[in-house]
Amino acid sequence: MDVQNQIPGWPANLWLQKVTIPAGASKSELLNTQGRGLVGIYMPAAWTAAAIGYEACWDGNPNDTEVVYDAGANIQTTPVDALHYVAFPMTSVAFIPYIKICSVTISTATAVNQAAAREIILVFRNFLS
Repeated sequence: MDVQNQIPGWPANLWLQKVTIPAGASKSELLNTQGRGLVGIYMPAAWTAAAIGYEACWDGNPNDTEVVYDAGANIQTTPVDALHYVAFPMTSVAFIPYIKICSVTISTATAVNQAAAREIILVFRNFLS
């Protein structure tokens, strides 16, 4: 879903965006971040045990995505559980032009297919205006 939704009643610099990992798959659709920083994830009520991983690209072509690494050359993953909100500390905010959310193992970022379609809500923040 490529629709941006400002959160009602929240500050004007926070936005929600939904992505879906299809049943039997491990990656969401490619999402245009509109220059916003990813600051949190709301997990669905059901989740096949896995961490969240990230793929990114600069040109919007889903075939050009690459695994996201941190500054220490480690694959970027986030441990998650069903029905939890995961907030990213300011040092971990991801600025990526286009992003895919992936279901992966925490240590090797190996794909973990979801048993059913999983809708994940991403929270973005405007940093520059």
